[in-house]
Amino acid sequence: MQPRTLVQAVVLTFAVGATTPAWACCKDGDNGCWVAAAFTGGASCAVTGTAMALEELKQKVERASADARARYGQAKRKERTELNSALLGAAVGTANARKEAQQAANDSGQIIRTQVQVDRKPKPQPASGNLLVKPAAPAGDGNDHDTLLRQADREISRIAQEVGGELEKAAQTAMQGALTVFDLHVRNIDKIFEISFLVPLTGLLPMIPDPIAAGVSTIWLIDRFDSIVRDFDLRVMPEAESLDTKVAPERERMLAAQSKAKERAERARRLADAMKALHAQPSATNAQALRAMLSPPKDPPKDAPTKAPGGGLLLNASHLKLAPGTLAGLKLAAPKESMTQTRQELVGLSTSLRQISARNYTLAPATLQSKAQPELKRVFASKSPEQVKRAQDDMLASLRQRFGKDPQLMAQIERGLQKAGNSAYK
Repeated sequence: MQPRTLVQAVVLTFAVGATTPAWACCKDGDNGCWVAAAFTGGASCAVTGTAMALEELKQKVERASADARARYGQAKRKERTELNSALLGAAVGTANARKEAQQAANDSGQIIRTQVQVDRKPKPQPASGNLLVKPAAPAGDGNDHDTLLRQADREISRIAQEVGGELEKAAQTAMQGALTVFDLHVRNIDKIFEISFLVPLTGLLPMIPDPIAAGVSTIWLIDRFDSIVRDFDLRVMPEAESLDTKVAPERERMLAAQSKAKERAERARRLADAMKALHAQPSATNAQALRAMLSPPKDPPKDAPTKAPGGGLLLNASHLKLAPGTLAGLKLAAPKESMTQTRQELVGLSTSLRQISARNYTLAPATLQSKAQPELKRVFASKSPEQVKRAQDDMLASLRQRFGKDPQLMAQIERGLQKAGNSAYK
């Protein structure tokens, strides 16, 4: 019996089921894949495409989890460094205020010592027999100057003690408090990020199904991805977003202490300068200027610091301008930004999975024929029946390794190969 032409045999073999939707997934040169697709009407190609897509998805999940961990780690280290630097800047501002207040105290003390030395100089005695009556000192002059100078010196000393004691300590406490709150909250984010995101995401890797097995569905996998996204939104994102809010109270206390220290130091300097003016030129004008500085204002300035309910200091915008801009304008947003990027990648993975499940391309019969013909020609052309049988067995063994987990699909392939071989020799 003479064999039919190879084209006739192939066309006859492809005549059944050739219009079934198929997934255009076989790579050029993967002739076994195209032969299986031809014999199964494209069903094997769809399975192979799903396998390739899910393998790619696994790699994306691995990269996404590793990138998310690295990105978040970098963000929290960056934010910790910036916060520490800003707090140190504010602490330096408080220390400078202490030095300024202390210098003012030193200057006022020197004035008092000089004044005492002047007072201790021997006074000229009146001539014997002549009784001189010292005229009354004008208001604001004479000994009243000494009183004003000593009052100012005591006020400056009190300010120096306040700035170098209470306010500097408050700044140091707030600084340590801000760093402690930051570290505690970041550790909480670490824990939630690990439990609610990294563990569930990496846990999906061994659970991604083998698409070659019969009856495989990715619907449940989509549900798991959606669940991870929901948990990320409910647990991880709020914690990352609240980092700045958690640190803000301690940061504001730091700013308040630094701002008040600067304000007090400036007052001490103004008092010391007024003392110098009165000491150098003891006039009524200079005395009145110093007296006005020593008199407490009837009403506190509108922008003065006020006490918060918890005992801390609250500042309005004008006082915040006195503080270093790095701390006043610092927003701890890097962890939130890193999590936002991670969420976008997570949604992208979920979208990729949906696309895997939704793909439904149709291959025309002519396409299947043109792709499969080179391999069938190699198997059947110019060979004896025994050679054809051995070639069939070799091809079947190769395809069983690929599709053996789906008996129904493998049966179609076996029938197709058998029919193609038989058709070639009818």
